[in-house]
Amino acid sequence: MEEYMGGISMFAGSFAPKGFMMCDGRPLQVQNYQALFSLLGTTYGGNGQTTFRVPNLTGRTPIGAGRGTGRTSRELGETGGAEQVTLTERELPAHGHEARSDLPVSRSLGNTGAPSGNRLARSDDVDIYAESTGGQMAVETTIGDAGGSAPHDNMPPYLAINYVIAVRGTYPQRP
Repeated sequence: MEEYMGGISMFAGSFAPKGFMMCDGRPLQVQNYQALFSLLGTTYGGNGQTTFRVPNLTGRTPIGAGRGTGRTSRELGETGGAEQVTLTERELPAHGHEARSDLPVSRSLGNTGAPSGNRLARSDDVDIYAESTGGQMAVETTIGDAGGSAPHDNMPPYLAINYVIAVRGTYPQRP
């Protein structure tokens, strides 16, 4: 079966077979590829007078054009996505960070101003530490911001392979 002109195939070789070109975004002269230009136009670039481009699938994953149920509409030739992303605070799920600690305290009146080795105590005056043992006081606090905002990889597992476009072949009939 002969390929349709403009059809794209995966090819595991390191070259484009006869009648095909790599889908690498290269510019072509309209006068040399008039039939292919009539199919692609300037969808993938070029000035439309003397040049047009084949699709550039180098480092890209193709997706279907159009709008599927519950999907975002994608125009033929549209590109998007990023290999790395940096999430913003707005993109993170709402969450909090808590820290808990037990702080030794005393029920006695404070009898020293030195905190080292002593416990927080009641104060009727200035001395707020006591040498005697007492209970524990729960302390709750909120931790500040964390993270470095560095971009992270956004790529699923992949296998690099060549995409080729048929520049010769059967001209597809329109319905």
